Amino acid sequence: MDEHASTLLTNRHGGYAWLAAQPESRYQGVFFRLGDTLFRTVAHLGINQPLRGITNMLWGVQREYETMRQRLTMPAGTNALLVELSTPVPVELVFDCKNINDNREWGREYAIARAGNTLVITFRKRNDARDDNRVHDKEYDLHLALAGEHIEFFPVQQWIEHRYAYDESRKSQPWSRWVFNAGTVHAQSFVIAAAHSKAQAVREAQQVLRARMRLVHHDVQHVEKTIRHVPLQNKKLDLAYQCARHALDALVVDNKELVAGYPWFYQQWTRDALVSSKALALIGHHALAKKLVQHFAAQKELFTRPGSQLHAADAAGWIAMRMHDLASLFTAKEKEKVLAGLQKHYQQLHFDQGLVVHGAHETWMDSEPREGARIEVQALATTLAQTLGKHDTVHALRHRVRETFWNGTFLHDGLNDATIRPNVFIAAYAYPDLLSREEWEKCFNTILPKLWLSWGGLATIDKNDPSFHDAHTGEDPASYHHGDSWFWLNNLAALVLHRTNQAKYKSYINQILEASSHEILELGAIGHHAELSSARALSSHGCVSQAWSAAMFIELCHELGS
Repeated sequence: MDEHASTLLTNRHGGYAWLAAQPESRYQGVFFRLGDTLFRTVAHLGINQPLRGITNMLWGVQREYETMRQRLTMPAGTNALLVELSTPVPVELVFDCKNINDNREWGREYAIARAGNTLVITFRKRNDARDDNRVHDKEYDLHLALAGEHIEFFPVQQWIEHRYAYDESRKSQPWSRWVFNAGTVHAQSFVIAAAHSKAQAVREAQQVLRARMRLVHHDVQHVEKTIRHVPLQNKKLDLAYQCARHALDALVVDNKELVAGYPWFYQQWTRDALVSSKALALIGHHALAKKLVQHFAAQKELFTRPGSQLHAADAAGWIAMRMHDLASLFTAKEKEKVLAGLQKHYQQLHFDQGLVVHGAHETWMDSEPREGARIEVQALATTLAQTLGKHDTVHALRHRVRETFWNGTFLHDGLNDATIRPNVFIAAYAYPDLLSREEWEKCFNTILPKLWLSWGGLATIDKNDPSFHDAHTGEDPASYHHGDSWFWLNNLAALVLHRTNQAKYKSYINQILEASSHEILELGAIGHHAELSSARALSSHGCVSQAWSAAMFIELCHELGS
């Protein structure tokens, strides 16, 4: 199993439990979203026995120890973690309560009280002059309630140093923190719930404890409805496909929004949500897929994510694409409204020398400036113009792109930038009429040897480019778009190659399928599709569950199985 293998549970309410799968590793944490803020709560639930095995059942995780089994679930729609043991044993309770983005060390206070069968852990964060309060200056309280039948608690209440192995591997400070060892709890089953008020935390913990069998049964039924089969070439691919369906569904919050990825991208991001919306419909989330298109079409401006002032230069094109893909979901009146929104977004496009231009960091490769005119933005803008019936613009854009980007052998990444990057696959996906089939094949035949990685993926830049990094650089973005291989784009590329010439590119398609399947089933968060891999070897890095990675794998499998 991968050194950093883990499992991920979600409550489809914005919270998740990220659990290390190696016996020597501690948990990464249990997180709950309260309002618009994500909080880490539990750092570790320790059992002093060798871990023999772990099973991800999609609706829960079962961990096999030497003399007992532990089952962990996060009932949908609750802010609670349910822990069930086959035999009562001491469970160490270690807490690291914090706003996910608040790394201040001082002014953290814990208090523990008991009320019947419920423990209440109160956390208070107070400003302290020893911290840098310029980044985070808010004080806040958080209440955790632990409810169980015949519960025994043996307090320790000591601060201990705790290392977060995944953060350390990413060189993401701080990977070492002082956390609170509350003590050990003895119970066959218990629930940990979180809330801003003590009363609400206690009420939720007790309600989940009483209704645990019904809640777990409901989650089992939901998973059974979510996973579906399509005709695929082998059992491994079919299993990876089923897991991808569940992984994308697990990122849907309250049937109202799609978060970009866990653990860090816990908000709905514009581009990511639109890219993923077709796959959402494929797995049965028709209302949400339609809502995403309507929501972003209605925005005055299209920013990359909440709180950002960076425009998403390609977002309007993605709206147009997805409205076409999901056309059967819209009434005539609804289409008119979306088209009216798209017309406003079209009017916000900036044209220079007949091409659509934009500012720095506004493409999906947001760690790169890439300002000016970029190939995938031109293709998506052409699709936008076509959707709006602006045929003169379509003709002019296509002609201008062919004139300035197409050198007869391959498409440049940008105006006056002949760098070879895989963004041409996005262009082919968005507007296949940009080139003829023969020209696309000539383009792919030229760029594939420059980008292809032997394990079954695409580098984000020509492997011979001086800036190429073959190893992922963690939180430092040096490798992100200078070598790292992004699973969403690999899956999209395989889809494009299949549409272009299935027989000719069969080997590439199959290798991408094998690599993505392997990552889903055996690397990273087991059963989820991660953000990216190092170029050097297939690996699992970045967010352990990324929406558009799973979404494009689902699209690819549907295309192959149709």
